[in-house]
Amino acid sequence: MHGLLSDGEAAEPHARQSLEMLDGTGQFLQIGHSWNNLGRSLIRRPAPDPEGTAAAVSEALTVTEGHAARGVVQTSGQMWRDMNRRWPKLAAVRDLGDQVAATDGAASA
Repeated sequence: MHGLLSDGEAAEPHARQSLEMLDGTGQFLQIGHSWNNLGRSLIRRPAPDPEGTAAAVSEALTVTEGHAARGVVQTSGQMWRDMNRRWPKLAAVRDLGDQVAATDGAASA
């Protein structure tokens, strides 16, 4: 399974299927992790999609807002830091950085 998760093109359909299965369940933590997994699948491919990754990670943070989701927040923050090293000038990456900072600050408060 680990090999599958490190292959973005192979992992993407699994992440999307997970999101479909969780839709409407109210399982915010699992949904947040699934959004992060989708983001990871979009970045771990021969032609990375940083905008798509930023959108998925942003959704992970949004869907878990107000819930105890420290693991989702930590994963989202790490993914943003990795993207910021590679694409610091992309607006989507900068916007995600603002969201991560606001979410992490709220989680720490």
